[in-house]
Amino acid sequence: HGLTHYNDYAFAPDYADLLPLAANAPALVDEVNVLFFGGSMSGTTRDNFLAVIQQVPAYDTTLRVRLAVYLAVTCPEGAVQR
Repeated sequence: HGLTHYNDYAFAPDYADLLPLAANAPALVDEVNVLFFGGSMSGTTRDNFLAVIQQVPAYDTTLRVRLAVYLAVTCPEGAVQR
């Protein structure tokens, strides 16, 4: 997982700062909001993120974090520079 270029290099994502928050979906989404949205995530987007992330069991922290990051980087609201 992460960015790779054949066998030249690989950049694995570091989720260390988000993993402690993963069992608490609202705290995870709030942190993702700060990191990827500059704190400007709309309430509707936050509710949608929570609905999706809470479908993953709280004990699967890595999957919750990966999903939160994926949603953030693919969400059009987060892609707009303000």
